[in-house]
Amino acid sequence: MQSQGNNTQSRRMIFALAAITLISILLRTVFAKSIGQLWPNFTPIGALALFSGAMLWNRKWMFVFPIGAMLLSDTIKEVMAPGTGFYPDMAYVYGSFFVIIFIGMLIRNNRKPLNIIAASLSGSILFFLVTNFGSWTSIPEYSKDFSGLIQSYTMGLPFFKYTVLGDLFYSAVFFGGYYLLTAKKSVETQKA
Repeated sequence: MQSQGNNTQSRRMIFALAAITLISILLRTVFAKSIGQLWPNFTPIGALALFSGAMLWNRKWMFVFPIGAMLLSDTIKEVMAPGTGFYPDMAYVYGSFFVIIFIGMLIRNNRKPLNIIAASLSGSILFFLVTNFGSWTSIPEYSKDFSGLIQSYTMGLPFFKYTVLGDLFYSAVFFGGYYLLTAKKSVETQKA
């Protein structure tokens, strides 16, 4: 009976993550122009990667949702406006999300609010450092010396604050929502 409950919870988690993934894709494609003008980089993908790593035990699924969301949304963007979905430094962006999944795995057994905040901030910083390094290597306008690298990081600073805010906001929604749903279920089970 216990394993059936775990399977049901696993299925619920998979369905919830599928819904979150769909919303993430919509936010990166359909609503990207309106949201991106106000808050560039305010997307749920980093939080989705962190949440997947922290909550899913099946390694296949923990990578499928965030990486799948990125790949599908980048493909949609490329079809809608060629040159916007596939870009030279994609490997750095995707690589960042792989590492953020691993950061989520580090807090899997200790998902306290402060650990989630620290993991979210770590993911934001990692994303900033890795993707701006990728921009420096792939964008010809940056000189390939230390000065060009610093210029790349400087140009990325305005986007960094929105990455941090988006990661913190969506992490609070995902982890907080999960906590509220499981706490409610626990109370209902105790009453029965």
